[in-house]
Amino acid sequence: MRRPDGWRMALGLSAVLLAGGCALEPTGSGEASLNASSPSAALGSRAGAHMAFSPRSVGDTRVDFGSLRAMVESPAFRGKTNEALALAFHRYLASTNDGAWQFWAPDESGGRPQARGPVADPVKLLNAYGWMSDSQQAATLYALYCAAGMPARQFGIPGQALCEVYYDSRWHVLDTARRVWFRAPEGHIAGACELARNPYDLIVTNRNKSIPGNLSDRDLAGYAEMYAQADMRDGQPAGVWPHRATRAHAMDFALRPGETLVRSQRSEGRFPYPESWRRLARDFPAEWRGEPREREPPFRACGNGRWIYEPCLSAESRDFAAGVRERVGLAQTADGLVGAGQCVIPFVSPYPFVARPDVSGLHIAYRDGAWITVRASGNVRLEISDPLGNWQPVPVAATGAEERLDVSQVLEARYAFDVRLTLGPGAQVSKFRFEGCLLTAPVSLPRLDEGVNVMVLRSRDKYGLATVPCDILPDFRSMSAVPLDRQAEIRHGAVRPGITPWQTITPDGSGPVEATFSFDAPADERFAWFYASATVAEGPTNAPPRHAQLEWSCDGGPFRPLAETALDNTPLQWECSVDSERILDRPGRNVRLRVTSDTPIGGVEFVGHLDFGAARVVRPVIVHRWLEGKEEHLFTAPADSDKYWFRCGPNPFGHVIEMRVPSDCAESQAAH
Repeated sequence: MRRPDGWRMALGLSAVLLAGGCALEPTGSGEASLNASSPSAALGSRAGAHMAFSPRSVGDTRVDFGSLRAMVESPAFRGKTNEALALAFHRYLASTNDGAWQFWAPDESGGRPQARGPVADPVKLLNAYGWMSDSQQAATLYALYCAAGMPARQFGIPGQALCEVYYDSRWHVLDTARRVWFRAPEGHIAGACELARNPYDLIVTNRNKSIPGNLSDRDLAGYAEMYAQADMRDGQPAGVWPHRATRAHAMDFALRPGETLVRSQRSEGRFPYPESWRRLARDFPAEWRGEPREREPPFRACGNGRWIYEPCLSAESRDFAAGVRERVGLAQTADGLVGAGQCVIPFVSPYPFVARPDVSGLHIAYRDGAWITVRASGNVRLEISDPLGNWQPVPVAATGAEERLDVSQVLEARYAFDVRLTLGPGAQVSKFRFEGCLLTAPVSLPRLDEGVNVMVLRSRDKYGLATVPCDILPDFRSMSAVPLDRQAEIRHGAVRPGITPWQTITPDGSGPVEATFSFDAPADERFAWFYASATVAEGPTNAPPRHAQLEWSCDGGPFRPLAETALDNTPLQWECSVDSERILDRPGRNVRLRVTSDTPIGGVEFVGHLDFGAARVVRPVIVHRWLEGKEEHLFTAPADSDKYWFRCGPNPFGHVIEMRVPSDCAESQAAH
């Protein structure tokens, strides 16, 4: 098949899962290492531990949001090609029942300060948020088209970001943000250039188009005017965007004994409020209703779930050993932990922790979203890692009484963090409980219908492995506490200022720049597979293509090819990506990533999936709750089948799914 001009498609998984390998020689001593002093994902003593890995209940006719591949293979899209598939994607994402809705761009700069720009990952947007800006909707469509093997490209017209898809030897625009597409007189769905050449007839007076076309604050006449002003050159949009990687986020996690995940379609008024929204709320006051909310009927909002962890600390229980990553000197008695000693308890969620924002002050404050409850006595210190891996103290009275401590501020828009308990001689902790509110997109939970609803339980990551992600971001900010040239081994280049406040690793003229980063699994854990991406600048326009490549090495072994690409050189002169992933032949403790580029390197992301194959995989207890009018209904899934069903009455809504791995301590179980 001849590929169209200006197309972009992310690498398919089958193309990148080449022969892996992991030599066991020691790592070279001269390399800079990015230890995840940032929150790690290791989950303690795995051997014999009872855990559930990435469990999710999916409606048997609904979309599975576990990964891009799972989405594309869902019943709504499976077996479709070309226009049938493009229409299916549009019908789903533009639906007021199952699709995304438009609002201000989600931004996690508070919880992930090393990351650049608003959220762009479609897996994260569809699972955690459910709302998107027009550019994020275009990025989501682009990712789905690419995952389905369809050539696609993103571009802009005045006031709108869009995505085109190529099939039947031509380009087509199906806009999910505006919920519109338009057929040309010849019968095909029109592309951008056709719409720009004849905007009024194809958009306003054309009767062969999707419904609805007009929104309350944006009519089709204005939409046609945007196309009339669009810059088209030689039959193509002038502003085609370079390829940007958007698939780092994974929905993988583990539930330890005593741990519960609650996903919910119901809003409790907890959400991230980035600094960028202050200006938007001032400039567009009519759009702000006290929380992110759809401007059109049915006025959808976000959902709020829960993450709860209460291990039994008694010496008779295995909960504590299964839940900690590091433990030094602590004893366990029938009454709990006794010092002197220390332990680190890691938390990893596929959904961000959120709280109630207070925007009245100079800085946004968060409260009433995450709590740690302890019953402690003696010299006890409690700390939580912040987004940069620094330990932040949480004051504890430790008088023997139960204390509930609000830790919302340090956890806002975070996906992972560590809790450290330090006990002095004779100090004791008899209870530890964490409860945090999550942002859960209502569209990612199976919508319930009146009558029989069939559910399927799916577990493990997309490769069928028991893993938990460990996201490590080198810090390219100019104000980083660790200089960039200490985070990477650089050849043929140097660190230079980029777009404030970011830096780049820039070629020095002696050849392509090389930057080698080293990523260590936390504690005694090992990576089973990893995803890596690098952000690099476009090449000069009207010049021969520039190139970038990724190579990888495991545990000191030789470097091997991972991915390479010819860099875009559009007039936009933005940044583009090279990315891929790799399953290791056997788990390894250290992965080195080498980026080689003819143009400046502006960012790197590494997500290593930690191997928990030694743990005993268990099925969680699954409870569904929903509302019919004001009455709540409850169903507990049977423990002996991965496929089950329950019946709903008229107009069910507010679906909640609770998944729990019970503690082996009767007292803790009763508390739930």
